Amino acid sequence: APQLSKTAKSTAGVAVQRLFILHYHADGSHDVIKPIDNGDGTVTFVITSFSTFVFANEAENISGADPISFTDSNFKAALLAIDGLDANKDNEISCDEAKTITKLNVAFKNISSLSGIEYFTGLVKLECNNNQLASLDVTALTELDTLFCGENQLQSINVSGLTKLRLFSCYNNRLANVNLSGLTALTGFQCNDNLITG
Repeated sequence: APQLSKTAKSTAGVAVQRLFILHYHADGSHDVIKPIDNGDGTVTFVITSFSTFVFANEAENISGADPISFTDSNFKAALLAIDGLDANKDNEISCDEAKTITKLNVAFKNISSLSGIEYFTGLVKLECNNNQLASLDVTALTELDTLFCGENQLQSINVSGLTKLRLFSCYNNRLANVNLSGLTALTGFQCNDNLITG
């Protein structure tokens, strides 16, 4: 069968790993085509038949009891180990379950990606220090008061819009800059041992 390869890259802050294609059939049913991660900020979709396709962002299409898709198995394992978080014991974390937690400590878990953290919108405190994170976007966590993400490999971090963030520690990473604009509640900030100059 003929194949079409389509490469997509991140736009408007959407993680390409969370994109998928909906392939609609004439009877109204559809298939979900997941991407192949190229490891360079892009993904490739392989399409084997040609009909009607719609790009979608997984983060916009799940809610309620739908399970969250975690790209890092260590992150998911750390979450499942938290007593009471997987309330229905199905070995998945749903959007509803994610919203119930206010404090999350996943330090020292050998995690390389916190993809899926955007569903934990009730978080007030997040400790993800001493992992293998290269990037971190917590802009969806608008209730966040405390963020500890030191001792990782962070080259980028996005905390924009976190007007309730009071304590922020990102020491010992690979950050060349940190944008603190708009963090009106910030009273404690630690960023030593990074690549910031000037």
